[in-house]
Amino acid sequence: MKKQTQNNTGVQNANEIKLGKMIVATALKTIGLILFVLGFLIVGTSVVAPRFMLKSFDTVGFKKAGYLVQKRMYERDNNKQNLYNLIQRAIENEEYKDQAKYIQIMIKIDDYSEFCEEVDNATKQILGSKYSIYADSYDTYLRRHLVKALYNTDREMEAKMMAIDSVYGGLDELYMYVDLIVNDENLTEVQKTAELTTLYSRYSTLSAIETKLLELDEVLSLSETNYDRVIILEQKIKLAEIQYKLGEYAGNSALADSAKENIEGWSAEIVNLVNAL
Repeated sequence: MKKQTQNNTGVQNANEIKLGKMIVATALKTIGLILFVLGFLIVGTSVVAPRFMLKSFDTVGFKKAGYLVQKRMYERDNNKQNLYNLIQRAIENEEYKDQAKYIQIMIKIDDYSEFCEEVDNATKQILGSKYSIYADSYDTYLRRHLVKALYNTDREMEAKMMAIDSVYGGLDELYMYVDLIVNDENLTEVQKTAELTTLYSRYSTLSAIETKLLELDEVLSLSETNYDRVIILEQKIKLAEIQYKLGEYAGNSALADSAKENIEGWSAEIVNLVNAL
């Protein structure tokens, strides 16, 4: 009798396992069907009513689906507004390969400077002067994200060349590149030190930073509004942050300490200026 009971229990367990497998299989088929239908809706409906699909996916939190719809919109009509929206969604979704592709398209359009100015003016109107001081110019924003996108798609040398070339400009790309190196979890401390020491000792990096700081000091002395002063001080802080990180990794404690002191002093100035706005 005991053996019969054990046999019955074994059969019951086997049936339960079989039933469980059937449930899982059915669930997987159902999920697959849902994904297929959803994929059809994304591809099919977005062709007919892309803006409606964008709003629908944003409402339910399907950022990835919304991104795919935005790509379809740009493919259908590659105007600046669609390109702008596509870049924003690529950044939100950390689509680094597409970021690099579409940002490079954007910065090559004929009226790029004028478009950047339009975006900057719109940002000021939306945020107001007190808060727009914390927003980079659109050109700076794009170039930083381009460096980041190149770095994260195994195009580190291109990112580095952008950083080096920025030594003769605003140094924003260098700021981003240094930050990426410092925070790259795939690099050992030895590798980080080697790369940042190279930037420290070559390409006239430090002299370029000093020259830029002197230029900003002159502009700061001529500034008439707190808004302008805050923007200039923010730029000076970013340059000092580069000095600090390079000094730390290159073993120049005097440079690092001086940069840290400047960062703290300028940050305090910004707080006072913002409170006065």
